[in-house]
Amino acid sequence: MIPLHVRYHLDMAEARARSSGGIQPKIALFDLDNTLLVGDIGEAVFARLLSDGAKMSCTWSDYRAFLRCDQSAAYRLSVEAMAGLAVRDVEEATIRVLNQPEPFVAVEGAIVPVPRIHRAMKELVARLQDLRYVVYVISASNQISVRIIAEDFLGIAPEHALGLKSKIADGRLTQVLQKPYPISTGKADLYRKVAGDIRPLITATDNPIDAPLLRLTDPAGFSIWVGENKAEFKSVRESLRLPQHICFVQRPKDYSLRKRVRMLGEQWSSVQGSSPMLSET
Repeated sequence: MIPLHVRYHLDMAEARARSSGGIQPKIALFDLDNTLLVGDIGEAVFARLLSDGAKMSCTWSDYRAFLRCDQSAAYRLSVEAMAGLAVRDVEEATIRVLNQPEPFVAVEGAIVPVPRIHRAMKELVARLQDLRYVVYVISASNQISVRIIAEDFLGIAPEHALGLKSKIADGRLTQVLQKPYPISTGKADLYRKVAGDIRPLITATDNPIDAPLLRLTDPAGFSIWVGENKAEFKSVRESLRLPQHICFVQRPKDYSLRKRVRMLGEQWSSVQGSSPMLSET
């Protein structure tokens, strides 16, 4: 269910949009990983490819080492490493992740969570579409997986689902990534490239690195911070000092991703089940 305070902010944004004449398209702009999802689809697919033996130029350990010191470089590295794979290879790996019975991917002694849909955020996307918003999702995960998630599980048009995009040659990914990279300021740059100067009425993310995305928000609209607790939210709100309203959406309290993955990892041999893991949380 959409939280009551989010519905209130949406109603107020709608009223302000109507009072201004409502000429421009209404746009909502979302981050994907840990915002519309609980978990990271890019990491899960990268781990799945490695676990399945795909030949790539980067290991899981390499990726994690980069992530500790430079998030932007790590995200690019994980997609650049797919160079040489067929587009179909990445599509099939994404589908395997979304339909595997285990809630994690095991790779190099690590266990990587399979993402789940954040139900309240999915319901918000559906409500916005009912209100004739154009919904965009921009992610630092690979664009192939982002589009599959967006279209099949969130009802977002694939042309409005933007990720780290490799140039394609003869049906295979190359090491060349198309700019702007959808990371930090690149998310705002990519949004402007595809949507022009129309400011989104609603934005949402979970990561301070996405502050440039939040600063795109029309002052008549509002932003959403998806996080673990209100103390974190208060700190982010005070540090960003955004002109628009910003509200908090809790990651599901009854689903501790790290704890569940650790427990199930310890019980690897006893994990059973056959239902798709991209369930709603």
